[in-house]
Amino acid sequence: MSHSQGRVLFFCLLAFVYSCSALCSSNLDRYYAHAAVEDEAGVVAPWNAGANGPLDERARIAVEVYKRYPWVGRDKAVMSAPDFVYNSHWSITEAGEIEVPPTTDWMCGDLSQRART
Repeated sequence: MSHSQGRVLFFCLLAFVYSCSALCSSNLDRYYAHAAVEDEAGVVAPWNAGANGPLDERARIAVEVYKRYPWVGRDKAVMSAPDFVYNSHWSITEAGEIEVPPTTDWMCGDLSQRART
């Protein structure tokens, strides 16, 4: 391949890359469950207007779940603690209540791993 052919090939590839990037740079109407919000420059901005973006919302949801989480007393465990310390199986019902199934010998295989971290 001569020098001029290499130069033509380079410019053809460069034009192809630019044309592909123009087609790929479209924004969606929604990201995850939230409507897309753009700033003045057309860049997709966080949907949460708080100081820390979605981090504050996620932390608030986690705190609300932990406040409602059932605790195990000293009558069933070595120390009082939230039930997720001893039982990693739980679910939230349609009514928003947290259900924890009874702990059996076969469902806590990860207890030693959770104690290690």
